[in-house]
Amino acid sequence: MSNERYLNLPINWEATGNPLYPYKVQIDGKEWFIRLNDFPEEPHYTLLIDNLEMFNFDDWPVDWIRKR
Repeated sequence: MSNERYLNLPINWEATGNPLYPYKVQIDGKEWFIRLNDFPEEPHYTLLIDNLEMFNFDDWPVDWIRKR
């Protein structure tokens, strides 16, 4: 799956309470996490799926909803 396809999925992220990994969701039996990076020296976010770094990005996708 291309990075753009991940970014265009409608996802409802759940807050974790962890400042380094603030959001998670389970999709198709896999754990997805968002990691906050050392911005601006690094990209703002990293998507991890089952603890594998998928890619970095700076702008939160419009189809991703952050639940508090």
